[in-house]
Amino acid sequence: MNGLGSSNGINLEKFNPLRSDLTPVEELRLRFGIRSEDFIIGFVGRVISRKGVDELVEAYSRVKVDYPHIKLLVIGPLESEQPIAIKTLERIRADKDILSLGFVEDVENYYRLMDLFVLPAHWEGFGNVLLEAAAMGVPAVTCDVTGTKDAMSHGFNGTLVPVRNVDALSRAITAYITDDALRRSHGENGLAWARKFSNVVVWSGLLQLYRSMLTLR
Repeated sequence: MNGLGSSNGINLEKFNPLRSDLTPVEELRLRFGIRSEDFIIGFVGRVISRKGVDELVEAYSRVKVDYPHIKLLVIGPLESEQPIAIKTLERIRADKDILSLGFVEDVENYYRLMDLFVLPAHWEGFGNVLLEAAAMGVPAVTCDVTGTKDAMSHGFNGTLVPVRNVDALSRAITAYITDDALRRSHGENGLAWARKFSNVVVWSGLLQLYRSMLTLR
């Protein structure tokens, strides 16, 4: 089968920032004490070491020294298998500017709070959350590894960094904080990128594949 694809494609009707039934951003800001001037770095996924959570929290802590208006929004369950470092867990619990929400049902609402999506995973089957962020107009930083580099277009809607490299991760995050034009352009490019992985496109490709297999019988 030709074309791009994830496990089942992405539902662009669900991950649509213009949906009228989404929770108003201002309501969420009030709920979590987020000011208009705050820069929100977001993460969605299981809170485990393989997802790069240790590196993310370390990079956030470094960048915050120079840019104290940043907050880290962590969405996903804390798991005991592949646990994050004790130091990382302590930082998450102690830092009032790290908002750890656990699992949420309506994750599409929370992407709209984010200025930047960061997934420094060591590897992935496929980085579906990167497509969700792209569809919601959020630029991303992720690692140049299997499963994530395929789910984002470097220099178009995000930035790839070497895996487990906190220095490179910190620099990439800082670039989006300091360069409004970069952040806007990569965010705006996200939907064009996400459309390539629409579930309609994936299903159509699968249908073509199945039909071609039938004709070979």
